[in-house]
This record gives sequence, structure tokens and C-alpha cells, in this order.
Amino acid sequence: MRRFSEQRRNPRQSDELLEAINGKGAFRFFHSTIRRLGIEKQWYAYRDSALMEIAKDWLQKNGLAYK
Repeated sequence: MRRFSEQRRNPRQSDELLEAINGKGAFRFFHSTIRRLGIEKQWYAYRDSALMEIAKDWLQKNGLAYK
């Protein structure tokens, strides 16, 4: 969430997202903020891509083939 927030081109969005992920209820505030800003699809595409890279790296480090 932090990387996604920091990579926003719009400084206002970046600041709002970074503020949302601090403290108690960070996940809820982050999701509320992405909905309000209308960038849910962008977040989920970013998240899915990041998770795929993590999985590929793990497979490679453990000598398993990725198809």
C-alpha cells in the first residue's frame, strides 16, 4: 500500500493515501480512500501484479518452474 501510495503522480492523492495507512484501521481507511478517489481498479491491478512478482520470485528461489 505504501509503494502504491508513493508512486501516485498526483501529490494530493499520494498524501491522502499515505495518511490513510497510518495508525489503527489503516486497511479500512486505505480502502475507503481508494474508493473515494475512484482508483480501486488501479490499486487492485497494482496489488495483483506485486503479488505475482512475489510468487515468481519465491518459485525461482526454491527451484520450481513457473508456467
